[in-house]
Amino acid sequence: MRNSFKVALGFAFALSLTPTSQAKITLPVDNSAEQFEIPRSQIRNYIQRGTIEENLKPIRQVRPQALGDEELLSIPSKYLPPDLRIKQNEIRRNQAQTQKGAPKKAGKVKSSEFVTIGKQGGSGTKKLKLEETIWAADGKGQSNAVLLPQRRLPSVEVLEFEKVEAGKKVVVELDPGERREILALFKNGNSTDKEKLPLMDAFHAYNEKDYASSTTLAFGVLSNKKLSNSHETARYLLAHSLFQAGFYASALTQLIPLVTSKLRRSALGMSAKAIEKTRDDAAANQILSKVSLAQIPKAFQGTYAFHLGRVLLQTGAGKAALTAFEKVGENNPRHAEAQYFSGVIVASEISPQTSTEEWSREGSRVFQARAFFEESHRRAQNSGAKDLQALSHLALGRLAYQLKQFNQAVYHYGEIPNTSPFAKEAGFETAWALYRLGEFNRALGRLHPMGSPYFEARDLAELWILRSLNYLKLCRFDEANTAANTFRATANKVVPEIDQAVKVLSSAKKLEQVSEFETLEMSDWIKTALFQDPVIIKDKTNENLLRKEAAALDILKKNLIVENETLREDTVDTLKAILTKKQAAIGRAIKPYLVERLRGVASDYRGQMGKLDFLKFEIYSQATKFPDALKRPQAKRLIAEAEFLPGVFLKGNEILWRFNGEYWIDEVAGYDYFIPTECSLEKKL
Repeated sequence: MRNSFKVALGFAFALSLTPTSQAKITLPVDNSAEQFEIPRSQIRNYIQRGTIEENLKPIRQVRPQALGDEELLSIPSKYLPPDLRIKQNEIRRNQAQTQKGAPKKAGKVKSSEFVTIGKQGGSGTKKLKLEETIWAADGKGQSNAVLLPQRRLPSVEVLEFEKVEAGKKVVVELDPGERREILALFKNGNSTDKEKLPLMDAFHAYNEKDYASSTTLAFGVLSNKKLSNSHETARYLLAHSLFQAGFYASALTQLIPLVTSKLRRSALGMSAKAIEKTRDDAAANQILSKVSLAQIPKAFQGTYAFHLGRVLLQTGAGKAALTAFEKVGENNPRHAEAQYFSGVIVASEISPQTSTEEWSREGSRVFQARAFFEESHRRAQNSGAKDLQALSHLALGRLAYQLKQFNQAVYHYGEIPNTSPFAKEAGFETAWALYRLGEFNRALGRLHPMGSPYFEARDLAELWILRSLNYLKLCRFDEANTAANTFRATANKVVPEIDQAVKVLSSAKKLEQVSEFETLEMSDWIKTALFQDPVIIKDKTNENLLRKEAAALDILKKNLIVENETLREDTVDTLKAILTKKQAAIGRAIKPYLVERLRGVASDYRGQMGKLDFLKFEIYSQATKFPDALKRPQAKRLIAEAEFLPGVFLKGNEILWRFNGEYWIDEVAGYDYFIPTECSLEKKL
């Protein structure tokens, strides 16, 4: 069965259905989750993969004897050799004596509780508390979030049950999702409310834990237009039945329309639990388009505050996002992620010219960012979220790199296991840190596995450039020249392949599943790089969850307790159609992400091609006598055109390399650096 949906964006989201067959029963559903898919950020979120059980690997620290006190204290004792372990303990004892207690925590980052929003139906702005705003698509076909004032909602119906303690009655509020909610709502089957009477059969089935029957019977009432007065209660009973049966994605679809009803407390609570089960970010965003944080009970605010923070972060409202993330309490499943994104916000405000000393100065922005990332890692470690552990180490490594704490950077990168989706990036960035340390041989060794079947790395445009630089620093001019030539040859082959893949992706129609993207005609290495992407792995995981739930729904058809076969079939067909639409929403989000990802790689290659001539000239000039190199036509042309000149022409016997942050998305904006060359001036090619 297929329904035709017409979704109108604005302050209210209207929905109309047109059944394709009069013999079929249709179920009105609010299934517009795809309308709220926020743009995919360059900040790559983690994917929780419980199958990864690899422990943190022992540290392979560069030059450990040269570590400063703060660096030494940050390394777990079990990873240190005996002499450094003794030194670490002495430092701790001295600090305890001088500070009379543990080191202070980083100062709290100031954030804003207010956001400035556009006024309804006119120009100008309005300042509101974050808790009093909702968000929605802007209605112009774009995917930016628009904050709006909260809407007025009906009074909440609080479901309660009576509990007897010490001979007296005590009224206790029910937890959302408990079976007692339905018992309280239907007064244990003694309700005489007209809106509940048509649902008594469904209630009795629910009470007997026959969720297949209660789902089907509640669906029958909800789909009956003549029983419209009972639809809200029927939807609630349907959602409860699906929730109890473990069909969380299907339950979410039914709960979302109830978040603005008198049953919203219970609906919001069950939705929060179902969102954690399904990781359905779109559902959370959809709910935030209907209610504000102030209208959500405090017990469930944390989950929605996390998603609101993501929305605000991706639309550039960093301070407001920090406020939202602060509301994600320590006991919330999303607390570790909230800490990570808070660290991203603070780190993004750190200037590339920040002093190295800021790494350990309490109260500094760097120290605050470190505190967020370290807390994120600690929480992820406690919960077993392996990929978030890796992502936190990656962020700390990048932050350390920006602050020229290269030993620390190597340590954090080294803590990311090879089985992690972030291992390739960590390996590449480790090579950069080793290069900055002057460990050129080790940097080359770290680059060696890049490009292997395990670490497909043709999407790292600087790979061969970095190899060439390391060879250059070792005065191995033949290898440096070969690596530079290999980059050109690789780029000449890779860029057309990427352009062709972009063309194939852009022209492909009706791609609604990850598996369909994998069948497209493009180079195998591109497929490998794309489908090892953490974002795509997450999408594939979510798609598989939806597919498994759709298959499990067939049990409703086999439930002979409900004699009406048509009703059983229509229930399953409708619920499956909803899940199919959710899968399609994931597919529609994948396509623009992949296109943008590939275009970014091609752009990186083209940008590096422009630097290749300078690199080759640097290799040539260092392999000959510098004065003679300055007299050559190529050098004269570059000087005359005031072009960027590397190394020896700018600062004596030093190499200059400019890096614009292509791989340091959040924490490093860009930098220039000089490294003294170890080459002899008399060395000949």
